[in-house]
Amino acid sequence: MRGRWTGALGGTIAGGVIGALLSTLVGVFAFRAGQHPAAASLRRSQPSAEELAAMKVEHEAQRRQHAARFERESRNSDLATVALEPLRRSLQAAAPAGHYQVVSIDCKETMCASTLRWNCYADARSGYRVVMQSNRPPGCGVLIDIPEPADPAQPYETTVYFDCTVEPSSRGH
Repeated sequence: MRGRWTGALGGTIAGGVIGALLSTLVGVFAFRAGQHPAAASLRRSQPSAEELAAMKVEHEAQRRQHAARFERESRNSDLATVALEPLRRSLQAAAPAGHYQVVSIDCKETMCASTLRWNCYADARSGYRVVMQSNRPPGCGVLIDIPEPADPAQPYETTVYFDCTVEPSSRGH
């Protein structure tokens, strides 16, 4: 960060490494004190326990719908022919950064699905973003659900759905 930064305390902090460090510290202290504008919005945006429970139910329903739709689809399609290998290469290329292994991948009429495995739940929670940002079939959105398992220390698997009937989006949960 270069240049000058005017802080909430009214002073100007010089640029360069020291300025960036001081800027960060002022922001952290303001945030902890509840004076930073983001602190108030975070307090307001925290969902209640009931809202969290409803979101979990909704995400699980979406995952089941995608799984059921994928199972019903046929493999005889242009998507299956065209998208499978490029998607496989993309997911495998991103695997080291996301700390996962590609267990399986399949493409059908309008969707692709890939089962990924992480060493543990914490790795999945931090590594799924790499999957969301990896190359995917053109025009395909992605849905990945990362529900908490009974034992977070055990190897963790989930299926990622690439839906090619919707506007491309990245929805991770």
